[in-house]
Amino acid sequence: MNLRDVSTTGTDVGLDNVDDDTATTPIGFTFNYYGNNYSQVEISSNGFISFSLTGEDGCCSGDSIPDTDAPNNLIAGWWEDLDPSEGGIIRAQTLGTPGNREFIVGFYDVADYDDPDVINTFEIILHEATGDIELAIKDVQFDDVDDKVTGIENADGTDGIEVIFVDSDDPNYANGESVLSNQGYCFSTSGTACGSAVSEARSIPTLSSLGILLLGTALLVTGLLGRRMGRRSA
Repeated sequence: MNLRDVSTTGTDVGLDNVDDDTATTPIGFTFNYYGNNYSQVEISSNGFISFSLTGEDGCCSGDSIPDTDAPNNLIAGWWEDLDPSEGGIIRAQTLGTPGNREFIVGFYDVADYDDPDVINTFEIILHEATGDIELAIKDVQFDDVDDKVTGIENADGTDGIEVIFVDSDDPNYANGESVLSNQGYCFSTSGTACGSAVSEARSIPTLSSLGILLLGTALLVTGLLGRRMGRRSA
């Protein structure tokens, strides 16, 4: 896990003191996602970004991936009912030189709507040079009201990769308990050595061998999880 921490240098996108809202911001370069090129994203206060500028904030619970219901075309760092008006900040910044830039959207100590003592810190990072998608998770926590999900999904919600889904009534967690801590995930859309972007990570089998297809030759690199990875069928 390699948190960039743009909490003090990144742009305030206008979501710090609101609940269930979105903000559109430029990426700083062209990014290809599921075969389409994008130059901006819509950030939801509920823990994800979308390449579709629809204003869908994803309230008030994360959906299992893939799911054709809106929102779609998204990257979920920790999609649940977050509430920055109860605490925490959301920042965006593009770092690096042309051809080798990173676009970072950071959620720092963002509170849960139902329990403001439950706080979450993670980043969604897009890599210009490789087309890789990186998730850097410092700590995300459980509450027993909302479903939570981490993963990626295409524009119509028919394809995606669900890293973890946690049901609101999952008996393995108590309120405020960490679900993921110091974990890094990377999705390679171009067959590159995705693991080099994420420290303390290990490779798992290629998605094609698991019966999952993302842009042809995608690889998923994941850290070891101390808990089971909850999952619900779409």
